[in-house]
Amino acid sequence: MNRSILIPILFIASISSASAEGMQFEFNWQLRIGCDGPTVAFPIRNWPAEVNGKASLRPNRSTSMEVNMSGLGIPKGEIRWDGQLGRPTTTAGGVAELRVAGPQTLRATWRQPNNDIVMELTADKESCTMSVSARLHPGKPFYTLYNGRNYENCPEFRVVQTTCKAY
Repeated sequence: MNRSILIPILFIASISSASAEGMQFEFNWQLRIGCDGPTVAFPIRNWPAEVNGKASLRPNRSTSMEVNMSGLGIPKGEIRWDGQLGRPTTTAGGVAELRVAGPQTLRATWRQPNNDIVMELTADKESCTMSVSARLHPGKPFYTLYNGRNYENCPEFRVVQTTCKAY
């Protein structure tokens, strides 16, 4: 069975340092997930996974995002989308949006049925920091993570480490 888990994301980056060519970002985060189905063969808990990606913000306010997820026993999942800064974009399994969240911060959000996953990236020419969070929608008991075909029901989603690079 070929399964892939794709993670919704919110992305934040430095606008004030953007050059005439725009800005490029690379990011990585390590997480632990726990899922019950419907396609996992048995419930998993505290399962290690990794998300790697690239994002671009161009001078014309167009954006692009590539996200890859892999982990122990998890086939690699990939997703890519292009959009316009501040406008929702339909993606596989949800809706994504990239917004300015401050003078040096961008926020990207991927909305899923039960949750939003938000990645905030703050960058200037010398440094880059990021945070990732998953927010359950009101009244929802578990996260829904899109796996390329359907949604997995996951009561556990915990980010343990993040890194980023801006150029």
